Amino acid sequence: MDAAKTLISGLDDSNTESHNGRRTSKKVSRSNKLIWNQVKSKALFSDVEIVIVPKIDESTKNDNEKASTQQQSYFAHNSVIACGERGSMFFFNAAQAPDFATNNSTICVEMSPRLIPHFPKLMDYLYDDSFVISSDNAIQLRMFAHILEIKRLEFTVNLFIAKDMNPSNAATYLMRIIEVQQDGISDDDQYKAAINECAKNFDIAMSSDITSLDPEILKQIVTDPMFKADSIKYSDALLKYMKVHGNIVKIDNDVFQSLVCCKVMPELSMECAVFMLKNLEFPDVAELSLKKRCMDSVAYVMFSH
Repeated sequence: MDAAKTLISGLDDSNTESHNGRRTSKKVSRSNKLIWNQVKSKALFSDVEIVIVPKIDESTKNDNEKASTQQQSYFAHNSVIACGERGSMFFFNAAQAPDFATNNSTICVEMSPRLIPHFPKLMDYLYDDSFVISSDNAIQLRMFAHILEIKRLEFTVNLFIAKDMNPSNAATYLMRIIEVQQDGISDDDQYKAAINECAKNFDIAMSSDITSLDPEILKQIVTDPMFKADSIKYSDALLKYMKVHGNIVKIDNDVFQSLVCCKVMPELSMECAVFMLKNLEFPDVAELSLKKRCMDSVAYVMFSH
């Protein structure tokens, strides 16, 4: 009996406390919130490993050569990613697959190397009710919603983009939507909305830089029925574009004609006019109109001083 008392008294009583001579269990403070992590030991009670594998295709070939070791693992919880309020139908079906348990509870997802660095944003969305969708993450989240079949997220992001897109961020949205298309995910409605927003507010939307746009994309903007721009400012932007892309006429004459037609650019800055007169040939009747506008612009500046 004495030995037993000695043993009991020697036990760690750090989780007990005394009240009126009676010892009771002490409440241990702990968080009930599950968290994901790339380190298994830090994702307490994790029961699934998500492995993100770079997708190899022609559009991301160079990315894959640089990022061949970019495979990433995330330790998570099926109760959140598959069955939670914001859960993914893709993850739900994967967890129900017959080989899920035999594969060490691992779910493999193949995606573009361009998208892999943004995957933590999706995990934060699944786990954190206070996660905020923003202009910076909306397009990537929409891609994840499409790939992983998260209808609620797709609806929420579409609604956010429709309200958020404006002249100051339309060009950024357009570039990210184009990246989405390169990864094989079509989004015609958002694409048309971005083109339209850039067209009707060209001076604001494209004030920073248009050189990253493909000539065909730029053509779609300037031929949009809502296109509106200051002609002189547009010619300066086009001058910068031509210096980066070279002779657009040789690339695609039809695109070039659309970018310089009188309706789009009735006037030119002297710098743009001189550059065109020095570097372009004007063999077609349609281009004679452009040559005349170039000469008129130079003459106006020379004789007005």
